[in-house]
Amino acid sequence: MAKKKQKTFKNKAKSKTISALEQRKWGLLLGILILTFIAFLPSLQNGFTNWDDGVYVLENPVIQSFSFDNLKTMFSGKVVDNYFPFTMLSLAFNYAFSGTNAFGYHLLNLLLHLLNTFLVFWLAYRLSGGKTLVGAITAVLFGIHPMHVESVAWIAERKDVLYAAFFLGGLLSYLNYLSRKQIKPLIVCGLLFLFSLWSKPAAVVFPLVLLLIDYFKKRPFSMTLIVEKIPFFVLSVIFGLVTISIQADTAIGDIAAYSLGQKICFASYGMVMYLCKLLIPFKLSALYPYPIHSMAEGLPVIYAVMPLIALAVLGAVAYSVRYHRVVLFGFLFFLVNIILVLQFVAVGNAVMADRYTYLSYIGLFFVLAYFVQAVYDNTAPQLKNWKTPVLATVLGAILLFTILTFQRSKVWENSETLWTDVVDKYPENPLAYLKRGEHFYQQKNYPKALNDYTKSVESHDTYAPAYASRGLANFKLKKYQAAIKDYNKSIELNGSNAVAYNGRGHVYYQLKDYQKALPDYDKAISLDPNYYMAYNNRAIIFHLDKQYDKALENYNRALQINPRYGSALKNRGVLLKEMNR
Repeated sequence: MAKKKQKTFKNKAKSKTISALEQRKWGLLLGILILTFIAFLPSLQNGFTNWDDGVYVLENPVIQSFSFDNLKTMFSGKVVDNYFPFTMLSLAFNYAFSGTNAFGYHLLNLLLHLLNTFLVFWLAYRLSGGKTLVGAITAVLFGIHPMHVESVAWIAERKDVLYAAFFLGGLLSYLNYLSRKQIKPLIVCGLLFLFSLWSKPAAVVFPLVLLLIDYFKKRPFSMTLIVEKIPFFVLSVIFGLVTISIQADTAIGDIAAYSLGQKICFASYGMVMYLCKLLIPFKLSALYPYPIHSMAEGLPVIYAVMPLIALAVLGAVAYSVRYHRVVLFGFLFFLVNIILVLQFVAVGNAVMADRYTYLSYIGLFFVLAYFVQAVYDNTAPQLKNWKTPVLATVLGAILLFTILTFQRSKVWENSETLWTDVVDKYPENPLAYLKRGEHFYQQKNYPKALNDYTKSVESHDTYAPAYASRGLANFKLKKYQAAIKDYNKSIELNGSNAVAYNGRGHVYYQLKDYQKALPDYDKAISLDPNYYMAYNNRAIIFHLDKQYDKALENYNRALQINPRYGSALKNRGVLLKEMNR
């Protein structure tokens, strides 16, 4: 009887201990989420920027209603040169409640990031076999790291926080499958993978991450292990081919522009710099331009030596397998999730981007957390004196990263703050001046816009868009001959730029030289059949020449493309009145 009471007492004590640990775990997780929210708090006061927010939201008719045609376009066609129907659905949800008020978009981005931080905690916790400290450190670093500001504070990067939520949910479902040996969690895993692909095509690497989990969990190789992955790889191939076909002429750059050796240098530079910025997030920017000014003389030395540093890193990772598989797992998790944007194939107009680390850094955070746990537990005798300095370093890094993220979130307040930050860090980059000039132009501050466009031209004298934009600023300032000169130069550099032809045509129209204006409008329309402003401008020429039928046809075409185009509505009304209609 006494033994039975003693056993009951022990069970109650054990139960209380478990309960206390559970409360501590949930309390720690809540604290991480609160800290993450505070770090990104300034983003809720930010507005839209001219860095894709316009085409994703402000000028995107597909998200402005949940009509059948819009839903069909989302799921069966490309939108904004991509295929991500769930991302478009989420933006449509925002538009239904917020319209063009940026707060709702930023709030949902932040809520999704908090959800992802929650999921990262449980992923790391379960991968580590229930180590709370590993889960906590992995999650807090994910939540507050300054490199993640771009993905959260940029409205157009909704796709990052959304695809990551389904991706992480899928990985947790896979861990359920491994522990329960039931088919249902694997089906859920597959569905979440599909949803992740519908949010951003970068999710195509998901099956490779499943294989990495198999490796880390020491799962024996078997035919079952391979067969269960086949549907995942099939989905990856399908979405990969769809993405390549859609982005061939847009996001994916000219792969022949650089030699194989240069692309290896760019990829090595990206990989090493991502590792450096993990520990020391310095000189963060919305744009990391290629070293275009030094290409004629050869790459800068820093690019040339990067392949050697990258090889040294890979060698160190391979050597670590002798002691523990966590380093190889974490590094490959990082590499697999970033390999597609390491510029072996030129993607976009930057050598690297902060947003590419959103998921990939989880693997590296996990390795760091595992190391801290080992020091904390004194599992390695050689690390027994490191406990205090390591924990102090971690706490110091958390505090520093929180402050840096708080400050970095303010950079995305508007287009001026964003591009001024890029200009400060890369003063020779023409795109930064061009985009800031566009902001000033939208604010009708034409002298400032002209100044930035001129700096863009001076920093890269063969940059056709800068000449076209400067031509527009000169036009607004009634410097018509200067505007024509700029448009001529832009067309000389890029004869397929419809904007330049339309702009030059408008200058000729203002000078009442209609014989020169009309061919420019024709050319703009031939280059871009959906250029509704060019149709309106051409209609005005026909209208003045009393070719009413042709004028009406062009006004109608402009309004067919953009039914809310006020200038064409007004002009067509005047025309119909003159036609007694």
